[in-house]
Amino acid sequence: MPMTIEYELTESDIEEFNVQHHRLSASSKKRRLVTKWVIPLFYAIIGVYFVKNYKFIWSVVIFVVAIMWLAFYERYYYIRIRKNTHKLLLEGSNAGMLGKQSLILTEESIKIRDANGESEYKGPFIKRIVKNSKYLYLYISSIMAVIIPKNAFSSEAELEEFKERIKKFVVAGKITNS
Repeated sequence: MPMTIEYELTESDIEEFNVQHHRLSASSKKRRLVTKWVIPLFYAIIGVYFVKNYKFIWSVVIFVVAIMWLAFYERYYYIRIRKNTHKLLLEGSNAGMLGKQSLILTEESIKIRDANGESEYKGPFIKRIVKNSKYLYLYISSIMAVIIPKNAFSSEAELEEFKERIKKFVVAGKITNS
């Protein structure tokens, strides 16, 4: 028996997906780690130079900036992702990405209907499933996912039934909790 899930995707849903994706991406984690530590190290080296050649107060200022960078970089990074996503969404038409969506789950396929039409996926096509407290992300490629807000389900039982039924569409059984 087909299961139909209807929901509406907003700009904030797309922003949340991008933040979540960057949070879990190995290359993004590596870039964040390098940036988080290289810049303060650079400031520390400059601070040592200033201690030797200039007034001590400038060294203190530079070390404070380095410490603040370490403390606030992660928050700044995710704020930038949200802002960049917002700007990208303003650049053109997003009719199929935003707005009302319908997901129809049958024994043979998953159909997704939006303002642009219908997409049908058959066989194991989901590369991985990522779940958090607000969303299910059905990754169909390394950077693209079907975003399903958990509030689209009328009950916890319906959500659990959906998760059980989509398992046969998962390529390698990858399910990630975040």
